Amino acid sequence: MADVKLPALRIRTLGRFVALRGGVPIPEAAWKRRMAKAVLKVLLTAPDEVFTKDQLMELLLPGTDPGAAAKNLQARISELRRALEPDLRRGRDSAFVRRIGEAYLFSLSGPCQVDCVEFENGLRALRPAIESGQWADATDRLEDVLALYRGDFLSEDRYEAWAEPRRSQLRGLFLEGLQCLAEGYAQLGRLRQAMSCCQRLISLEPHCEEAIRQLMEYQLATGQRSAALETFREGERALREVLDVAPSAETCALHRKICAPSTSGDALDPRRVAVLPLACFSADPEDAHLAEGLTEELISSLSRIGDLRVVARTSVMRYQNTVKPVAQIARELNVGTILEGSARVVRNRVRVTIQMIDGRSEDHLWARDYEQTLDDPLAMERDVALQVADTLRLQLLPVEERRLSHLGSQSHQAYVLYLKGRHLFNRRRYAVLRKAMSFFQAAIELDPGYALPHVGLADCLAHLAGIDLANEDAYKQAKASLERALSLQPGLPDAHASMALIEWGVHGLRDEAEVHCRRAIRLSPSHAQVHDWYALILLAEFRLDEALSEAHRALDLDPLSPVYHCAVARALISANRFREAETLLAAASDVDPSYAQADKWLALSKQLTRRWEDADAAVGRFLASTSRPAARQFLAQQQLYTGRVEESLSTTRSIVAESPGVVDAEVSLGAVLYHAGLYDELESWMNAALKRHPWGVTVAGQAPMRWLLGLAYERQGRFREAARELRRARSRFPPWADSLFIQGHMHTQVDAALAVADVRAGRAGNASKCLRELDRRRDLPDAATSLAVLLFHLGRWDEGFDWLGKAVDRHDRALLTIGTHPWFEEVRGDPRFADVLARLRLLPRPRGPGAASPAPADADPA
Repeated sequence: MADVKLPALRIRTLGRFVALRGGVPIPEAAWKRRMAKAVLKVLLTAPDEVFTKDQLMELLLPGTDPGAAAKNLQARISELRRALEPDLRRGRDSAFVRRIGEAYLFSLSGPCQVDCVEFENGLRALRPAIESGQWADATDRLEDVLALYRGDFLSEDRYEAWAEPRRSQLRGLFLEGLQCLAEGYAQLGRLRQAMSCCQRLISLEPHCEEAIRQLMEYQLATGQRSAALETFREGERALREVLDVAPSAETCALHRKICAPSTSGDALDPRRVAVLPLACFSADPEDAHLAEGLTEELISSLSRIGDLRVVARTSVMRYQNTVKPVAQIARELNVGTILEGSARVVRNRVRVTIQMIDGRSEDHLWARDYEQTLDDPLAMERDVALQVADTLRLQLLPVEERRLSHLGSQSHQAYVLYLKGRHLFNRRRYAVLRKAMSFFQAAIELDPGYALPHVGLADCLAHLAGIDLANEDAYKQAKASLERALSLQPGLPDAHASMALIEWGVHGLRDEAEVHCRRAIRLSPSHAQVHDWYALILLAEFRLDEALSEAHRALDLDPLSPVYHCAVARALISANRFREAETLLAAASDVDPSYAQADKWLALSKQLTRRWEDADAAVGRFLASTSRPAARQFLAQQQLYTGRVEESLSTTRSIVAESPGVVDAEVSLGAVLYHAGLYDELESWMNAALKRHPWGVTVAGQAPMRWLLGLAYERQGRFREAARELRRARSRFPPWADSLFIQGHMHTQVDAALAVADVRAGRAGNASKCLRELDRRRDLPDAATSLAVLLFHLGRWDEGFDWLGKAVDRHDRALLTIGTHPWFEEVRGDPRFADVLARLRLLPRPRGPGAASPAPADADPA
């Protein structure tokens, strides 16, 4: 008999594996050995089904002596049972890992929930409603079920053959579910939500022709002819690249229909809406915050209607006090419906006039006057949302009606204080964030049950972290404020969006952050910022197609924002689509010539395509547009990449002297010290930095510092210490890094560093094992460079140069420092290395750590 009153076990297999006992994750140390967890994972590929000992040994210990394998397996199963049930007495049966004769199974009869089983059961339970066409209820329930799919089954075990059949099955069910959801929304006349489902499906499976064709049909039906043509072009490219086939006759016929003269030109979509800034007609200039705040809250309330696409605040604020005709604004924003109006404060009462205009004809569809009262200050926002939906013949779903009924506070004064705080926060200047906080805190004191000021307070705290407040205190307070907001209003998209950034950027909890992002997007599909944040998270996991899709959605919702032009460009650069990225960056500069970040990303594109003079020019423009000392890190970076180590060292030392205590600057100096061969100074510097910055760098934490410290120990021959620090770094680094001096796929680079330390310590067997593992992951970014480095250290130079050539072809980011990286010292004298530098348009550097380097060769544009 199993022990009674067991803590509930909850296991997540969709995405990263997590096992929680009583709601608390089982610590890594509890598994004792990796294989204990691997046994559980194999059993979870088919819960409640029997696996013989021979099957488990073949899957987990192939080629091992049968006797030794049997003992090993038995020991690991014992460890597994103790990890799941620490209080299990010797000789007692496990409630979860049961033995059936000479076989084992994972039992679902105990107090246990497994997400993949819930996912399958949820889809199965929905089939009757779907088959009978009960879409109004089924779509919301289907959204809940699909939300369980946080990623592919056991995503960290993507190279294990035993996981692949189950992974393919579950992924297929998820894609079918998305397709079904798209059909349901289409049946309800909600084509924009149907399009979002198709776009998400295509981002996961770019060659899914049925989804491509569906999306084209929906885009054509909503007048988005150019978008439909772009969908066809991208789909055609994916079909040829992945399947080596052309689009089907049916898809080509639809393409011809879209190209036909009768459908030429895009039509403005009436369900794409822009809320222009409300004019303020009050005598007191301080009342301007109210008109701006009301504009933002109208945008927020309309964004909760799933089938509307509402242009974001950044783009519409460009039309404040504009004299442009409505038709011109509609064309510039690509919207079919415009709301405009005014606000006036009279004796502590707010009078608002709103009118709805057809963006194509400029006809006034309706107009209404509102007077905010103490009884219900947010009635206007709800009524406007309902009027817009009614005018556009959009039937609200029950879930949307519930969202609109919980918009905010019943205290007029708390509401006004919140608007004042948000007005100041939107200026994003540290000097006013403290004042914004005081408004949010005052609103909370007046109405503790008002959720939005708690979110505003959290946003201020997160922005002040490391500036006016200690990181740890600020982030703890911010998270507590967000938890309070979600306890008051679980369906608040702003709180989920901000929580996603805290979970990922501060705590490195990618799965939790992704859940909050998906929740925020579901609650408010027009939330441009959360699409951008989600794109960043996906990019960090090298899920490029999904990241690009989310970045495009952010730009579509905020078309005049240079930030989101750069967000799309950032994803395109990661996908090695440099020309497209540079087109977007040029557009960002056209939208806002003062936006310096466009030149930062342009410099990276030029660096990766070896156009060093163009990169110099982009860095120069970036520096000319900002006065921050830390911005000169980009100059130091460019100097390092082009082999000018002494110049880079001088630049980074001056930055640290001018900005003491800035963690990014200290990490940058550490990186240059490494490339200059000053390992003792690097060791001292990083150990001091670790003490000064217990939170480390955003997203990566202390990983960059431990990474550099591990590299220093490896060069000093202190291999045990090197392995310790490198393993610590790997556990914290997001796979994909985009910070200064530390770029590319960090897990492959850390694995290579560990293997190099093993070779130099005389443990070539360990390094050969790592080589085999890297070879299995050869398609990951920077894997080619990592394989080359390891092969060089193992003395297999011919193979190493083959992989180095592939790294050049793939534009590996790890190659940006090839001219100065100590790992390549031994092969610098080989003529083939000079050939690689020539392909990179770099001049060779004299051998030896710390040696000065010549200026780069002139480079023609790639």
